[in-house]
Amino acid sequence: MTVRANQTQNHSAIRDRLRSIPAVYFLYGILMRCVFETRAFIATAVWAASSKNQKHSPLPPPRLLHRVCGSFSAEDYLDSGRKDFKKLSNIFKCLEIRKNQPAKILDFGCGSSRTLRHFFELDSAWEYFRTDLDQEAVEWNQTNFHGQANWCANQVTPPTQFRDNNFDVIYAISIFTHLDEQLQRVWLQEFKRILKDDGTLIITVHGKAVWKDKKDWRQKVQSNGMYFMHTHKGIRNLTRTPSHYHTALHCRDYILATWSSIFPNIQYVDAESHNEHDYVILSRRGFSVVKNISSFI
Repeated sequence: MTVRANQTQNHSAIRDRLRSIPAVYFLYGILMRCVFETRAFIATAVWAASSKNQKHSPLPPPRLLHRVCGSFSAEDYLDSGRKDFKKLSNIFKCLEIRKNQPAKILDFGCGSSRTLRHFFELDSAWEYFRTDLDQEAVEWNQTNFHGQANWCANQVTPPTQFRDNNFDVIYAISIFTHLDEQLQRVWLQEFKRILKDDGTLIITVHGKAVWKDKKDWRQKVQSNGMYFMHTHKGIRNLTRTPSHYHTALHCRDYILATWSSIFPNIQYVDAESHNEHDYVILSRRGFSVVKNISSFI
């Protein structure tokens, strides 16, 4: 999530200073872990009490909330998912992907249904497929949204269990924002395999809106086209993300130059708001032009 990029940026100055003093830095990590666990305990107790009387769609437990939106707040989880859903819905309209026409749609890296749950409210002919590396999230989805999508878990690297030429649309929200260059490339190849010849792939990335105001980030991205920044694991891995999962920053020109070898038709849509994701729309065939990200909202 972009929230994690914000948190990384906000805390980086403190960490850079503390890192030069190993003992202090270690104690800082313990303090951060204690604060996080205390907040998680309180949030879980509140969630357990309130979930008994829930009248709306179920909300995931706080740790799963935090894993997908960087917050224990149900409001943050719902709002961020709703925003991405609206953007995707309007991209679908621009690409003439109509609700009354059957389509197979894959949410790659679905997490705990942050975006997905809003699709369930549509009256559409679409068939939903969802996959994620997080087995805990997959099991929660299967229990709480049983029958509303086809759920499965994927591994760190391809292949998936899906057959060739299978999906009309694949979207990956806040996934390539955390993968290194090699993993991005193998997953692009896998998406090409399972996407129909006339299908559409939608990916979000940390573009200029995220890194332009951070001098060291900006220099590294502009020099290399992409900057993969290792975030802390071990005791400071508060959300317990996998070891390969860090922070990736992209330059528009890099994506247009490198990803086009796999998907020749690329539309790159810059975010207009600070710290928002850029959208990359890819296809093996042409598609309607999405002029401005503001039309997504």
